[in-house]
Amino acid sequence: MTRIEICNLALGRIGRKAAITSLTENSAEARACARIWDVTRQSLLREYTWSFSRKVELLALSSEAVPGWTYLYAYPTDCLQALRVFSEDTASYRGEQEKWDVITVGNNTFIACDVATAYLEYTCDKTDSDDWTAQFIDCLAWKLAFELAMPLVGDQNLRNSCWQLYTNAGNMAKTTNAAEKNVEAFKERRYIDARM
Repeated sequence: MTRIEICNLALGRIGRKAAITSLTENSAEARACARIWDVTRQSLLREYTWSFSRKVELLALSSEAVPGWTYLYAYPTDCLQALRVFSEDTASYRGEQEKWDVITVGNNTFIACDVATAYLEYTCDKTDSDDWTAQFIDCLAWKLAFELAMPLVGDQNLRNSCWQLYTNAGNMAKTTNAAEKNVEAFKERRYIDARM
């Protein structure tokens, strides 16, 4: 689905029958959707580690330095939320994590850590809706409907209903997404290998 189709899905959920064809058209619906689209989409991406938006990247070392940390790495431009810093040696281990922090020096954001060659697992700002799952799109449409209910309809009960339906859709989507990985089995195997 395109972002216009997702906006129209949200508008339909709050009872708006007129569909928009562009976020720049001169209508209250289009202006409201344009105003909340990016912040709502990014907020939902940050709420959970969606498999389609999880990314791993070798970090670029910076020449900047700060006390207390051995290395500063450039914060990836498409990063919405840093999740984990690791080295090649600790890449597949989910137990004890490397220590790291997100800091700002001047106008630039960095990952600070003591890992010589650091990788970052993070939630990326996935803008292409072709990459999203159907469940994520359903959640996003309900969250948009929640945000649009008051400005376009002025109905708090409708807004509350949208929130409840968004919460239900989110729980179902997160359960489905979580079924696509199995890190617990690896943890157990690593423990067994260490004992031998």
